[in-house]
Amino acid sequence: MNILTSLLSLNLMIPHPGIVIQGQTIKHNAIDIVCMEGDKIVASHNGKMKYHYNRFMGNVVVIENESLRSSYSHLQSINKLDEVEKGDIIGFCGSTGKWSNGPHLHFELYETTN
Repeated sequence: MNILTSLLSLNLMIPHPGIVIQGQTIKHNAIDIVCMEGDKIVASHNGKMKYHYNRFMGNVVVIENESLRSSYSHLQSINKLDEVEKGDIIGFCGSTGKWSNGPHLHFELYETTN
């Protein structure tokens, strides 16, 4: 699934209006969006929200519904919600986790299969 094309074709919200600094490749199935530490990050679609800490990806939010799953990594902090609507603030830009070298959002998008 091409993330940038899917954001537009599925009428999803872009989680942050920053510049894409690393695109999607075979080894990097995500886009990295530059942001300032503390910038708002929003849900790209409606769904149930889960969150956790990963030593490599830092603070991570995952939003899933019947057709999509999105992941938002390296967040400075998380708004701990159970369900979100497209556009809800889910957290704030940061640089958490071993694989971050500065404030940015690592954003992944997948189709879910039931």
